[in-house]
Amino acid sequence: MTLPECREQAPAQTRRPRTALAPASALCFVLLIGVVSMFSDMTHEGARGLESGLLDLLDHLVAGRQPSRALLLL
Repeated sequence: MTLPECREQAPAQTRRPRTALAPASALCFVLLIGVVSMFSDMTHEGARGLESGLLDLLDHLVAGRQPSRALLLL
């Protein structure tokens, strides 16, 4: 017996009807996306804050110059 034949023989009352998603699950999904977006933004802004100091330090190290004391405190 193949799969389509099994489906044809199954009585209609044993099939579960499709139900719509609850509004609470949609709200949880939206809140979860918001939290993920918040952490992504915090990571991005934190990296942007370190960028200039790190690039200055790397520039001094690659050029062979002595980095200033302020750059070493990063």
